[in-house]
Amino acid sequence: MCLADEPQLAGTVQPFFAKNYNACHNAKPKIGGLNLEAFNNTPPSVQDRDAFEKILRRLEAGEMPPKGQPRPSEAELSTVTKWIQTRYGLAARATMPSTIGYSGGPAKVRA
Repeated sequence: MCLADEPQLAGTVQPFFAKNYNACHNAKPKIGGLNLEAFNNTPPSVQDRDAFEKILRRLEAGEMPPKGQPRPSEAELSTVTKWIQTRYGLAARATMPSTIGYSGGPAKVRA
């Protein structure tokens, strides 16, 4: 996959991260173990799903950027969170029933 295949990534998402987060989340400080600078020229892959799920949770909770730092506009946040949800199929996970305690076997039905 190349950037030409992802116009929203190159035109919106990468500039959003570069503007708002690359100062803290780059190869040197790598705050929170996250290097968003790595995605400046390369699209995130399937292996980056966990990192982007963490980013999504933090964006939605208002934890990123931290309090006291300039906040991106709601429109920017909405566009980027929707892109992450769509790319990694995370929108559906928010509405799925919990599977905690699920054994993986067939459900037992009582009559």
